[in-house]
Amino acid sequence: MEKRKKYLEWLGFIAAATFLICFVAMIFFRIEPLRKGLKSILHILMPFIYGAVIAYLLKPVSLFFEKCLQKLNRNDNPKAASLLRMASILLSLLFFLVIIFLLMVAVVPGMASSITTLVRSMNSYVNQFQVWLEGYAQTEYGKEIVAVLEQGLETLTDRLQSWLKGDILPNLTSY
Repeated sequence: MEKRKKYLEWLGFIAAATFLICFVAMIFFRIEPLRKGLKSILHILMPFIYGAVIAYLLKPVSLFFEKCLQKLNRNDNPKAASLLRMASILLSLLFFLVIIFLLMVAVVPGMASSITTLVRSMNSYVNQFQVWLEGYAQTEYGKEIVAVLEQGLETLTDRLQSWLKGDILPNLTSY
């Protein structure tokens, strides 16, 4: 009887190991559909995740406003307490929106000027890179690499400049 129990334990271990190996192989060979599924689920859950993060960050601010408002209120009316809580939540949301607005006002103009400078100096950067490539072309393996890089460099430069001028700069200057 004990021998049979030992064999059943080994059979259970072998079955678990086989299941684990099959599961890992299934994930390994079918990772793309699994990744797409997780990505779509995460895409659906992102508003809830953002809301949870914002609520977590604003909870201390809301508690601070609630304590400040409770000092102003002298009666222990439950309706007044709920109104104070609602007011503290609204004040914390207003605080959050003001912080976001101030960050936008501080960051967007600097980003726009940086991108404008990048677009203006793109040709000089490309010329410097081409000079470096010409020096590198003198080496044994450099000729083949330089030929491929010069071919793609012009296309990349044109696309990058059109993207920055057409998509990024108009959107940054509209803020």
